[in-house]
Amino acid sequence: MRTPIEFFITGQPKGQPRARSRQFGKGVYNPDTADDWKSCIRADWKALNQPAWEGPLKVSLAFYFARPASHFGTGKKAGILKDKAPHWYEKKPDQDNLDKAVLDALTNAGAWSDDCQACTGKRYKLWAAPSASPGVRIYIAEAGDAPTETQGGAQ
Repeated sequence: MRTPIEFFITGQPKGQPRARSRQFGKGVYNPDTADDWKSCIRADWKALNQPAWEGPLKVSLAFYFARPASHFGTGKKAGILKDKAPHWYEKKPDQDNLDKAVLDALTNAGAWSDDCQACTGKRYKLWAAPSASPGVRIYIAEAGDAPTETQGGAQ
């Protein structure tokens, strides 16, 4: 069994944009709004110098977003996170679009042959800790045995 890997990619997470149809003329195009983000993911994966993963995989993704100034106190409490500052990031981009951008970039980087191999895993959208950088924490491992019905399988 292969040892799981966990790594962090720094940068403001971007979701995979939906294909758009051209206003004049025929066809569709893919907006390039996530291209820089996906390029960082590919480069960081390649720098790890890992062989491609095979078989079903567990891929967990935790996205961390930079906090706005409104989450912090002012005056004597400047730089201190407010008690009521939220933990979960419940804004755009949508979780599925974030996942798609990362999985596609890792596929293109050679982390595996196809992102359909990602069969299980957890997903999170969170605000970054006050002193932490925005980005995504990626965990990859072999999926292991299939879950039973009581472990989350179809019922």
